[in-house]
Amino acid sequence: MFIPLLTSCKEFQGLPVRHNEDILNEALSLMCPIKVPKTDLDSPHTKANLLLQAHFSRIPLPITDYITDTKSVLDQTVRVAQCMIDVAAHSGFLDTTLNLISFQQMLIQGCWQNESIFRNIPGFNDRIIRKLANMGIYHLCQLLPKLPTLTTFFKKDLKENLEVEELKLIYTSLSRVPVVKMAYNLQAVNSNGDPTSGPVIEGGEATLTVTLSNKGGKSSSVLIKSFPKPKEAGWFIVAGNPATNEMLVLKRTPLKRFAKRELNIPLPVDFKNEKLKLYLMSDTYIGIDQVITIDCRKVNMLIEKFDKGEISKNQIENQFTMLQNMPDVESSGDEAQDRDKNELYDSDYSDDSNEYASDVSDDLIEKNIDCWI
Repeated sequence: MFIPLLTSCKEFQGLPVRHNEDILNEALSLMCPIKVPKTDLDSPHTKANLLLQAHFSRIPLPITDYITDTKSVLDQTVRVAQCMIDVAAHSGFLDTTLNLISFQQMLIQGCWQNESIFRNIPGFNDRIIRKLANMGIYHLCQLLPKLPTLTTFFKKDLKENLEVEELKLIYTSLSRVPVVKMAYNLQAVNSNGDPTSGPVIEGGEATLTVTLSNKGGKSSSVLIKSFPKPKEAGWFIVAGNPATNEMLVLKRTPLKRFAKRELNIPLPVDFKNEKLKLYLMSDTYIGIDQVITIDCRKVNMLIEKFDKGEISKNQIENQFTMLQNMPDVESSGDEAQDRDKNELYDSDYSDDSNEYASDVSDDLIEKNIDCWI
């Protein structure tokens, strides 16, 4: 767990531990899931640890000073977490980098990663969350297509009769969530690093062009009750080789409506047994990350078809869409059954999720409600 490691940094040495706060720390430690040494309850690092856990668990703090201290701890923690992400990425550790990005999402949202993100939506309780899980709805993006018929969805599908005010808050919160479509194009490069039209080569290099388009989220500014100040939503583009746990490239990018990034990456040495994965991860939201598997053999099959004149230049440039429609090479057919409920694919996103006309009356929807998500 990153909390003990992160809070041991010298940035937290100046956190005040006032008279008798070791007693308050001991009481707080009994409510926190991660235990701390009882001999260190007067340590600023231990106090920072407990305040972070209380932030994630939403434990009421004993005194006003602790609320002020939590704001200071969160401010430092975000900066330290960003540095840890950079170090892990530079070292080439894929799993560690992805976990640290998820940890940053936890910091912003004020909840544990294994909790349902729906807990942050006003009006949602454990009963509603269980009903959604029974319907196979675990992610925010899966809930967004329900916005046009929100009232009907709650009454008929969930059998929940919510007040109009509650529906209004739910609608306002969900309509802020970005809905991002991600596509890519993988192109071989020559010895000078210039793109070429030939096939990609095992152990060679390539240019990965990633395009992002935001079809939802009326504003990139995020207001979160559990976080002390407003934040602009940003994104991490990550490419890696899960077979070797190798981090290939990480790129931070803002996104209003459209973004395009070109990334130079090394290719696997064995296309048959190693596939690349392209991740799009939010630095703010939990539950809207995406992952795309890139099979270099399929890329070469597409290039070969282009060389034979079987597909047009426009089709080869729209590589991502073409590859989606190609059958997997030596596929077992069981990939859909093996996917993790916490791993999102482009197919989880509805093309209609940016349509915000709703059966919640327009005159009941406030445009600037201070709630999250």
